[in-house]
Amino acid sequence: MNKIIRYVGNFSETFKQGFEKLRGAKKVLSSKQAIDIKSIDEITENVIDYDNITIDLVYLILDYLEQIKLHKLAIFVCNRYKLADKLGRCLTNVACNYSCIATESAALNSLHFFRPKHQWIMKEKAYVANKAFHNILEIINPVYIKLKKKGEAVSFDNHLGDQCFTQLIFLGYWKKCLFLMDYNTSLEVAQVFSSFSNYKLIMLTGNPKYEALLKENEDITVFTENSFEKLPFASFPSSQEETDYALICLEQALWNIHDKYPVFLHHSTRSTFKGNVQKNLKQDIFDVSNFPIYFDHNQTLWEFVLHQKHETQDALTDRLENALDVIHRALINDCGPNKNIARLEIFDTASFLT
Repeated sequence: MNKIIRYVGNFSETFKQGFEKLRGAKKVLSSKQAIDIKSIDEITENVIDYDNITIDLVYLILDYLEQIKLHKLAIFVCNRYKLADKLGRCLTNVACNYSCIATESAALNSLHFFRPKHQWIMKEKAYVANKAFHNILEIINPVYIKLKKKGEAVSFDNHLGDQCFTQLIFLGYWKKCLFLMDYNTSLEVAQVFSSFSNYKLIMLTGNPKYEALLKENEDITVFTENSFEKLPFASFPSSQEETDYALICLEQALWNIHDKYPVFLHHSTRSTFKGNVQKNLKQDIFDVSNFPIYFDHNQTLWEFVLHQKHETQDALTDRLENALDVIHRALINDCGPNKNIARLEIFDTASFLT
């Protein structure tokens, strides 16, 4: 703090006048003697009471540091005086300098972004930007940059502000923000970006309800990496939060199937893997036998697509007729007493038909 005051004092008479008003300076310096910041020795500096600096003077320091782009020093000042809103502003300034999105022109031809060389360059820039941004996060007060658990009060005493996180997300740091924001907002952002594993991780670690479950299962990847192998609730979801979790699991399963299955349809791939080898590969990657009962439409569909058995074809016809009934009940708003189960059925049916 001494160095910052000395540095900024070299540029502004207004700042020097503010420095003269510090209570610590008055105690050790004659009020009649002109203050020369450059001549103050180390003993005098240590006596200055920095806790009694006025907020206006702190803002003046931050303005100068921002003007000369010393954002890292500004972050130290914000940490010192617990200025969360100003800290968020400094953080976004640093993130903007590092982000490759901020330097890309939206006027470029969209085909340019699909060129392998350009994609490689963008990945390299993104990697460097994330490493540099992570180093900046390490100097920020940990109170501001931790995931707020469910039910935890959010204020500028422990939060950088929604505007800060909005700008960081626009700059491409959305995955970093997932574990810096409050519980509900983090879940919403993870869902928007289809970050299924992170959604599960945030829900399980940010909700005190699942602390005992995590102690019993030290390997949390059992929940995050697999769709339905292990669910953190009983056979049927009992709340809206658990229903959302089940829907995320289905989306993750369908995403994996849609992403990997075309490989097996390619002629060269099918000719490479013969007999039981190809069958085992399909079974390992596309195991739909563990789909919950409330997602039976999708289970029947993919069992038919993968195995193409006669009995699954008959079951697929039955599911198609049942799907039309589910859609009809949804249209006339006859979802029954359990709206959570109705949401699961509607989502299962809609993804089945599309």
